Amino acid sequence: MRPVKPKLLNWHTTQNIRQPSTPPRHAKESPDVWLASIGDGLGQALPISQILHDDEIQRRDRFVRLADQQRFVQSRVWLRILLGGYLQAKPEEISFGYGPYGKPFLSGDARGSIFFNISHSGDFIVLAFHAACEVGVDIELATELPEIAGVAREIFTADQLKRWSALSPDRRQYSFFEQWTKREASLKALGIGFGATPPEQSETQISTRRLELPPGYSGTVAWQHG
Repeated sequence: MRPVKPKLLNWHTTQNIRQPSTPPRHAKESPDVWLASIGDGLGQALPISQILHDDEIQRRDRFVRLADQQRFVQSRVWLRILLGGYLQAKPEEISFGYGPYGKPFLSGDARGSIFFNISHSGDFIVLAFHAACEVGVDIELATELPEIAGVAREIFTADQLKRWSALSPDRRQYSFFEQWTKREASLKALGIGFGATPPEQSETQISTRRLELPPGYSGTVAWQHG
């Protein structure tokens, strides 16, 4: 199965920003996935206070590091721009609600019209959209983890751990992050937290596809279906 190649978001000014003009795909097809680079000038090109809502500004201000503030702001601005295109609405008019684990969803009259999820790591943001199904996405910068074997024992099944342990050392890190993002994206599609245990029937409800990302990054998109 071929991986999903995200659409690139590389525009630097409001004049260059284009919104999607067609809805994301339906049924069991892969969701629309978009990739944006953090720090591409978007935060300076847009009137943030006119696009983000007060609760988002407050959430931004709770981040201590400037880089984390920028990552959050750009993630939310891109999310609003893309949703605005799909819904044919102004980005600043979109309202969100939040699930028990903090996953955002459209509220008000637009609730249920589009399902979406967002993730960021390192220099990139990924955003996934589906017209009919709950969706989850995860991206990770594959950095070295000193306790990678211990983490693998905690999150892998017995069979996964056996296969992973049999890999050569140079393959283990890449494989670890592939499995990590697959699990994280699947849990997000189910609307539950990373430490939770997926329900028994989840394997028949979730489809996953690996994302084609820049070197050094692993990512997965997952979506629910009946």
